[in-house]
Amino acid sequence: MRIKLQALKDAAARQDWQSALRIAAKFADLGEHKAAIVRGHQAHSNARFAKQLGRDPQGDIDAGILALCARYRLNHDGSPCEEPKAYSLKSNCIRAARKALGADAQPGEAFTLTATHAGWVWAPVSAEQVGPQAHLAATEALPASIEAPMPVTEAPEAVPAPVKPARASSEAVIAKRRLMLSEADARGFSARWLGAMQAAAAGELPEAPDFSKPTHVSGRKWLAEAVALQAAGDIEGLRALVYDPEGSTGGALHRFVRFSITALKAKAPTHAR
Repeated sequence: MRIKLQALKDAAARQDWQSALRIAAKFADLGEHKAAIVRGHQAHSNARFAKQLGRDPQGDIDAGILALCARYRLNHDGSPCEEPKAYSLKSNCIRAARKALGADAQPGEAFTLTATHAGWVWAPVSAEQVGPQAHLAATEALPASIEAPMPVTEAPEAVPAPVKPARASSEAVIAKRRLMLSEADARGFSARWLGAMQAAAAGELPEAPDFSKPTHVSGRKWLAEAVALQAAGDIEGLRALVYDPEGSTGGALHRFVRFSITALKAKAPTHAR
């Protein structure tokens, strides 16, 4: 399996998408991306049959490539994606961190958790971050015999306990909804957006959705911020933008943000991914 997976990644690095789709279509564990990958392989191998079924062969191929990149965390040029893997559930993210760092690793001590536009991601805590806590723990562990006796004149100042951050349940729900929307686009469920996806992949910035109707009033402030970030070419700002993708307003805003990030990355291929 590992040899076939490496062959798939090598084919993607050469941008030999026909070979990459052919290899991936035989894998059993493709999750939500299986349908798009299989249709892309079938369109590559028999475009005439796809047309007889009333499908767009090139559209199926493009959707299959997008699903392949999403499944195996590849960039559009076939290179490995350097972004951390995102998880739709916080518990899955914690499980992945403990698998990499050890079963005793604890959130906030050995690694940090962050809710992003794609889902939950984890990162190990650096030595600089754990330094003060480790020094404090070592000081508290010193035996009392080596400390010089000091007269107690007043009660020692109470040290406040560290404030435990609130659970970001709402952020997790929002991250899960965004991941579901991204996977739905990659599977090709919404063919009407395929042209916009292809244009964004070619570096064409999307137009802002029309939020003039009263039903979209809740998303206007987020749209204004997203438009400003797109105009500034701020990819990280778009990724960090927090909004609720629920409903038609959230879906339109999510597509605008996602296509803007894709177009900005395509226009600046040397930008850190």
